[in-house]
Amino acid sequence: MKLLHRLIMSLFLLVLTAEAQTNRFNSTQGFSFEYPQKWVVATKEQQIAASSELKSAFKQLGDINFDRIAAVVFNPADDGFIESVNVVITQGSIPVNEDSRQKHIQAVTEQLRNAGVKVTDIKSELTRFGEHQALSLQQTLNDPSGNGLIRQWQIAMPGRNQTYIITATARVENFPTYEASFKKIFESFEVDGGSLGFWHGLPGWVQNALIGAGIGALIGMLGSLFKKMSQSLNED
Repeated sequence: MKLLHRLIMSLFLLVLTAEAQTNRFNSTQGFSFEYPQKWVVATKEQQIAASSELKSAFKQLGDINFDRIAAVVFNPADDGFIESVNVVITQGSIPVNEDSRQKHIQAVTEQLRNAGVKVTDIKSELTRFGEHQALSLQQTLNDPSGNGLIRQWQIAMPGRNQTYIITATARVENFPTYEASFKKIFESFEVDGGSLGFWHGLPGWVQNALIGAGIGALIGMLGSLFKKMSQSLNED
């Protein structure tokens, strides 16, 4: 019994240790996710403030437009290709239904084909990651840099007032190796959080009411200030 008890406690401690070592990125733009321990998260702010060690890792990403991409998490290991997951935020919350699924396929594939990228092996579905419904789209395309075929897995996860587009990329031959990591990132993804999480979580009409109340309070403060200034001038 004592041996069994020790074994159970050892397994329990191992689970706690594994959970404690989990990396989680929290963005002030309203999302968070878990990612593999040896991977690196890059944002505009992090890239500017990065240490020399991280700067060498960031160089692997090339030119990233962080004005459009909220964050990138990537594998810094030099295996000839940068496996990565990037997050783009768009305004408006898309519905997760058959119509939006079809439009998602059309929009993504047309954009790639217009850029001269051949798209094959398309797989699309309505799915759920954790508590969140999402559109899921997988496709194979030729690497524009000429390094063979790559496999992309993109999901569109709606928040209350915006949509999070999360795209994972790896070489076709290596995709099965990284698929579980990509899926874990998707499953751990939380929306409408960050420093403005309370704001994203409010209904639209409440946001508008608070904005109106804020403007009203500001006008009231200015009115009171000008009234005091006027009284002071009259007294002088």
